[in-house]
Amino acid sequence: MFERGYYNRALQCLKNAMEIQPPLTKLGGDIQIYLAFTLDAMGKTKDACKILRIIEDTHPSRKMIKQAEEIRFVLEAPKLEIEQRDLNFGFQANSDRYRPRERRMRKPSKPKYKENANASPVTLADEEPETTLPEWMRNPTIIIIITAGVGAAAWQSAVMTAAQRATGN
Repeated sequence: MFERGYYNRALQCLKNAMEIQPPLTKLGGDIQIYLAFTLDAMGKTKDACKILRIIEDTHPSRKMIKQAEEIRFVLEAPKLEIEQRDLNFGFQANSDRYRPRERRMRKPSKPKYKENANASPVTLADEEPETTLPEWMRNPTIIIIITAGVGAAAWQSAVMTAAQRATGN
């Protein structure tokens, strides 16, 4: 629920979980940390920091205490003030790259060739004859068999060479 932005529901579920699970267990500590994340996402950073301080003061697990300290450090850090002009600095050129395909902006394309009224139409005699591969070379089964045969011959050659070197011949 938290990942989808349903913070009120997540908050209620976490409070219900806190009633079931004692706060001084590993799971209880995890629940309290998720509760702090949820409160921060709802804009209640001070309440989140209070919960993290409680974990730091009372929880028996050193790992949980360290995690709470690190999270509280991030939450209490001064917020950066970013001007509007700095928000998209350097990303303008590739802004469509990360959008879904149907939401990308299409740029009008220029025609690659200009039509020339004086140009003569191309006839079949002007074109070069197309070279085609024989039918057996277009068959994927034949290509696979040939590739496997060449690979087997190369492997056998490598084994024979290694055997000759091992015997000293």
